Amino acid sequence: MSNMDLWNKVSKTDPRHTKDVSLGRKFTAIDAHYQVMRATETFGPVGQGWGYTVEHSTVTAGSIVLAAADVIVWHGDRSNCFGPGAALPKFLTPKESLMTMRLRRRQLTR
Repeated sequence: MSNMDLWNKVSKTDPRHTKDVSLGRKFTAIDAHYQVMRATETFGPVGQGWGYTVEHSTVTAGSIVLAAADVIVWHGDRSNCFGPGAALPKFLTPKESLMTMRLRRRQLTR
């Protein structure tokens, strides 16, 4: 397999699995479940041929909470990884912070 074979195989996204987003800037988002499905088709079941780890962190300043997540993706074996890619959704109010913690717990226990 050449260095570009995998890239050429998965570089095009089926537009049925995208949507336009405008959050201060415009971009096209790819459905996360579609991405997991394509990775599973390419590398095998998550946790065997590929997988990811997520490290969450928060910084609190008064009543404002900054929540971040670093995602590291691996394939083949866990030492062959890419990342971290940072996700920084927004500043959270105290109520949103509690909801975020509950959602994080739910994600980790699935």
